[in-house]
Amino acid sequence: MLRQLSPATQKELLQLWPPEANAQLNAWTSGEMTSIGVTFGLQEGWLVISDVTPYSPAEEAGLRLRDVVIGIDGSPLTGKSMDDVRGMILKPEGTRFTLRIRRGSNDFDVSMVIRKLEALDVRSEVLDGVGVVRVLNFSAVAVGEMDRELKKLAKASVRGIVLDVRGAPGGTVDVARLLSCRFLAQGTLQGSSAGHDRVAVPYFCEAQGDTATPLVILANGDTSCGGESFAAGLRDNGRAKIVGTTTHGIGTVKPIARLNNGYRFTYVLNVLYGPKGQRWLERGIEPDVVVANEARAIEEARSEPQAAKRLAMDKQLAAAFGLLK
Repeated sequence: MLRQLSPATQKELLQLWPPEANAQLNAWTSGEMTSIGVTFGLQEGWLVISDVTPYSPAEEAGLRLRDVVIGIDGSPLTGKSMDDVRGMILKPEGTRFTLRIRRGSNDFDVSMVIRKLEALDVRSEVLDGVGVVRVLNFSAVAVGEMDRELKKLAKASVRGIVLDVRGAPGGTVDVARLLSCRFLAQGTLQGSSAGHDRVAVPYFCEAQGDTATPLVILANGDTSCGGESFAAGLRDNGRAKIVGTTTHGIGTVKPIARLNNGYRFTYVLNVLYGPKGQRWLERGIEPDVVVANEARAIEEARSEPQAAKRLAMDKQLAAAFGLLK
């Protein structure tokens, strides 16, 4: 059945998710998550905190960017994979657990209780007269959050906007299209999708967006699906150039279906195409300006308040600023 629904060129048909992963799926799509409010990344074999959600248990406990997590509930993380770690922290609401943190030369324990959070998936700041908008996920709440942040930047009279989708996973394609259309004229072709019959279904912007403010997009190998649709819609319409490295190459629409036993599965329904008719599935989107940057440097730069120092640390951001001069 799935072979009849999925595009003929698609090899991987479905992905099965156990009940304990439902919280992660909900976070991707609805913007509501059950969590302590931290994002981890592997840096030189260490599990490092790369983002702390505002108003979360993690922020209330005083966790910071670049804190190293060396243990969970008394178990050392030496030799653990990211999947192992996710299994240790993806727990039901109300679960209390303890992280062993290393900050500089000090090791200490932090105890927190998992609770429901509304993710802040779009954040902005003004840096040297330029608005920097970071999209962490294309969830249901991202549209309202983008509108809120764009109003702030309009009041600040920024001379341009950098749209940072580096590391943005997926979310929903519909949200990515809506966000892309915030910067396109009404009636503009944002992209299309095609299923097993290969008949392209176009998506046009229904409302008038901001077509005047100069834009640059930051993307990298961790930008996937929604982030790729967002970037392709703007680049192909001449609204923005892409700076960074080739994106991940996940250009598909994957509905989520629920089974009676609590499991869910996602299956490939459509392949996505940009306004110019190109697809990026399994090949990614090539940037207009190629600039390599280590993930660690990007995360460290995000916590640097001084513009000059931050641009020196984040080469991709500096290149984007150069295009807005």
